[in-house]
Amino acid sequence: MIRHYKELSKTQIEKLLGLWEESVKASHDFLDEKNFKIIKKYLMDFDFKGLDFLFTYEKDELAGFLGFHQEEIQMLFIHPSFFNRGFGSQLLKKAMQDFKLNKVEVNFDNKKALKFYQKFGFQIVGEYQDDFGFKLLKMQKS
Repeated sequence: MIRHYKELSKTQIEKLLGLWEESVKASHDFLDEKNFKIIKKYLMDFDFKGLDFLFTYEKDELAGFLGFHQEEIQMLFIHPSFFNRGFGSQLLKKAMQDFKLNKVEVNFDNKKALKFYQKFGFQIVGEYQDDFGFKLLKMQKS
């Protein structure tokens, strides 16, 4: 089941941050502890009010989420216990179909994410270095 939220409660934000942390620790082996802590602090202080969210659940458990603004995906994370079970694909398909999302930025070192988005027709259209010093690939689906 996928639900759309225009605004998140404090409890939902806490669940989102917990899931983000578990997901990153399990999948972002290119991220060292120092940078992980910097990004976590940034997210803990982040104002989520400008984003829409899709949350996907299995039974009553949050399996993953996708955050977006206008036509750009800002974040997509799945809890490790739900990896490789189609939750990310379901979120992305719903986002593209119902909200016409066609842009995303992917960390250059995140090869799994790069392949994931390419599988859905996204292509690299540019790159830049973010505020944390990481090389990001701009991707777009035509």
